[in-house]
Amino acid sequence: MKKYLVYTARGLPDSFDHYMKRAKTSRDFMRICEDILDNDAPFAPTPPEDTHLFAHFHALLAQEEACLPPGIQV
Repeated sequence: MKKYLVYTARGLPDSFDHYMKRAKTSRDFMRICEDILDNDAPFAPTPPEDTHLFAHFHALLAQEEACLPPGIQV
């Protein structure tokens, strides 16, 4: 699970990534998720542009939208 969090943690508080990299057990993993993610704050609809993982995301999304039939939105 931890290796996939590098993608999903972008846009979350830096403390989430910091603590998750140091989690050693599944109990640690769940506690960190509950401590940081168990709230009503909404997630951003798109990843932040300023990370190396998602650089140029908006350009890719625009390309995908251009290929869709009329009336379909991403």
